[in-house]
Amino acid sequence: MGNLQVEDRDEVRCHLQVCTGCREELSNVVGDLIALAVGVEQHPTPERARREFLKRIESESRFRIEEMRRTPVPKEKDCVD
Repeated sequence: MGNLQVEDRDEVRCHLQVCTGCREELSNVVGDLIALAVGVEQHPTPERARREFLKRIESESRFRIEEMRRTPVPKEKDCVD
């Protein structure tokens, strides 16, 4: 959900609070993605690509953490079916 706009993310969070089916489906998809990630043959990453990748993750992570701190998680009472 980190790639969604704030309004869309809040809408999805609200929906997940009230929709058991979607929560279960999200859980299944996340589980499938984890299984896929650990089931793929691993190859060493070239050092330069690794450094650039880690630099990008650090930069985006700081931005997302700050964005999440500024954006309150909607309470169930604020969500509409």
